[in-house]
Amino acid sequence: MSVEDGVITVGFDSGRAQRIHLATRDDNYAFTSRILGAQRLDQYSWTQLARIVWLRNRRTPLVTFMLDERGRLVGRVEHPAATLDPDELRTILLHLARECDRLEYLLTGRDEQ
Repeated sequence: MSVEDGVITVGFDSGRAQRIHLATRDDNYAFTSRILGAQRLDQYSWTQLARIVWLRNRRTPLVTFMLDERGRLVGRVEHPAATLDPDELRTILLHLARECDRLEYLLTGRDEQ
């Protein structure tokens, strides 16, 4: 893992990587990683995309997949800031990166980051 300008990059043994952005919302940390940009999403029908996201959300209890305010498909984890410890932080970062990278690869067959 590396951190630069507030962006955490999680690399995998395969050479793939996922970038995670951190923001604060009220008393929570919001960890967000882009899966596909808005332009790439245009190749999917809304019905197809909704089904994929719904199925992934059912399967992954920690990560929520959604469209963000910029129309991008992202994965997000929110956690109360007051209780986040180093072990939880590491778990969140690795799990979010892994799940977002997996969905990105399933949708595109490659690493976009």
